[in-house]
Amino acid sequence: MIDTHCHIYDAKAFPNPDHTIQDAIEAGVKKLIAIGIDSDSSALAVSLAEKYEAVFATVGWHPTHARDFRSTKIGALRDWLQHSKVVGLGEIGFDFHWDFSTPAEQEVCFREQFELALELGSPMVYHCREAMPHMLSLLDKLPRAKAVFHCFSGNAEEAQRVLNLGGYLGVDGPLTYPKAVELREIIQGAPRDRVLIETDAPYLPPQKFRGKPNSPALVSHVLAKLAEIWEVTLAEADRITTANAYALFPKLSTK
Repeated sequence: MIDTHCHIYDAKAFPNPDHTIQDAIEAGVKKLIAIGIDSDSSALAVSLAEKYEAVFATVGWHPTHARDFRSTKIGALRDWLQHSKVVGLGEIGFDFHWDFSTPAEQEVCFREQFELALELGSPMVYHCREAMPHMLSLLDKLPRAKAVFHCFSGNAEEAQRVLNLGGYLGVDGPLTYPKAVELREIIQGAPRDRVLIETDAPYLPPQKFRGKPNSPALVSHVLAKLAEIWEVTLAEADRITTANAYALFPKLSTK
């Protein structure tokens, strides 16, 4: 298994990364990707990737941090993206749930990072919360790029638009929630080579662990639900999603 999205640099949630990573490995997680959301967290993600063989990183500016983004930050992102264990740029996108950054600030932040990713050929990790129509309309006007919609939460029509753009659908704890009927139907009908498993740890734990911090080890519960939805064995679901992770993030296969 590969947990393609987690935030294990969060010291409050993960005071002992050694234990967190070891627990994940013992649960069958071969690799995991620590996702940056600003300069500090990106630096921490890269540091963890350098320290632990199983850990890889992405770097980027999350839309809720867009107010603090400046064009001068692009140089650091460019340098990090040359690192052998930095597999992509993200998470970037739009978040209209919170009002920490205006839509205009978020768009500037997104566009500059998108252009950098295109220039370097880096895959991207998209964050999109309560902003799917806006983000998809923008992407329709931009060049095609390799990316995953992390924690996909759109409807069936929006899922098809993501797929038409060449995007991947990231699924995590919500796939296991009783009320997520539409999400399960979307994933059931989606091309199997466009689905990734993730945790977003310490957020969005699987149903069995609701109310507790999530961790990369629990990605196995997401995989189990996916295997159930697809009506395949756990091993087959693992094989498919692992291959998908390598397809989107080629640097994962270099270490």
